[in-house]
Amino acid sequence: IYTLSLHDPLPISVAHDELCAHLEDSPFAGLTSRPAEARYAERAFDSPRLQPASGELAALRIDGQQTHVGLTVLTPARDDPRRPAVHVAAAVLGAGVSSRMFQGIREKYGVGYNVFAGVDQFGPAGVLQLGASAPASRARHLMTAVAEELGAFDVMPPDEAELGRATGYLRGAILLGYDDPMVRMGRLGRHLLERGEIITVEESIERLRRVRAADVADAWELIVAQGWNTVVAGPGRERGLRKLASPLARHINDVGRAR
Repeated sequence: IYTLSLHDPLPISVAHDELCAHLEDSPFAGLTSRPAEARYAERAFDSPRLQPASGELAALRIDGQQTHVGLTVLTPARDDPRRPAVHVAAAVLGAGVSSRMFQGIREKYGVGYNVFAGVDQFGPAGVLQLGASAPASRARHLMTAVAEELGAFDVMPPDEAELGRATGYLRGAILLGYDDPMVRMGRLGRHLLERGEIITVEESIERLRRVRAADVADAWELIVAQGWNTVVAGPGRERGLRKLASPLARHINDVGRAR
């Protein structure tokens, strides 16, 4: 819109009407938006073509002193009412210092330093991912600890205290990120282009606050029924890496399909 040389003074402020006038004569004037969900003919768990794949295990030999484990599972579409519960489940499991994986794997067992969980959200589907790493000498203990945390989550949904900490963590992440003007601009643009409307920060936070333990349990049962897709990477032979993952076998539908 503006071309400045090194000798031109930077504008202190830009009038709204002036900016709109420039945009009306720019290529941006031709952009249109409509709810992206209206274009999604298929959604995870509803479309035969988007049926979740069976759980698989992959072993990758890499150089280094650390062994890493990563797990992913398909999650519902962006406009699915179960989506907020999935985000809360990920936060309870592995987001922040109060999460179960952080407290268990780092504080209780002391076998690994790097642990995390989060959701990458797209229109027709999302992906929940977990990750952890440890020195190769502690790799088997790491796998056992991850398996125990997943097993506990299967039978013990979060209580009200955990829900409060998880939603508080997510709320803090949203609000702190919103201090960055680029984050604000990106969020507004993404909502307009992908949804055709802007969901306010307050509404996003309120959706998280409405999540209850039963919602988390239902969403968790839906997504983990397919089995986790798992990658183990570290030093050593692939056969040995697959054996390291044996404590996770109960969470992988078909370990024999390891590639």
